[in-house]
Amino acid sequence: METGETLSQIAERYGTTMEALARVSELEAPDIIYEGQVLILP
Repeated sequence: METGETLSQIAERYGTTMEALARVSELEAPDIIYEGQVLILP
């Protein structure tokens, strides 16, 4: 099974934290993100 980017990798790329990214994106389970899911950057 091939994996993509993690929430922490995305947060690091955009200079924010995983927690902030999960909060503004209203993720119910921040440890699970899906391909095509829309994330909002703080």
